[in-house]
Amino acid sequence: LIYVQMQLCQFSLDTWLGREENRTPASRSLPSMKFLFKQIVSAVAYIHDKNLIHRDLKPSNIMFVDANRLKVCDLGIATIRKAEDGE
Repeated sequence: LIYVQMQLCQFSLDTWLGREENRTPASRSLPSMKFLFKQIVSAVAYIHDKNLIHRDLKPSNIMFVDANRLKVCDLGIATIRKAEDGE
C-alpha cells in the first residue's frame, strides 16, 4: 500500500489572476508583483540548482500556499539538465 501526502494549497496563480477583485491596479501593485515574481524566480533557481529543468512553467503550475507564499508544482515532464562544457 502506498500513500502520497501532499500540501494543500489555496489556489493557482492562474485562478488568482482570473479573479475579478485581482484585476484592479491596486491588487497588482508593483511591490506586490515583485514580491510574487521573486518567489517564482527563487523556486526556478532552486530547481535549476538541482540540475532539473521544469519544462512546463505556467500560471496553473504556480500555487498559493497562503496569501503571500507561492510554490512551483507539477514537475511531471521535468528533465535532468545535462552538464555543458565548462561547468
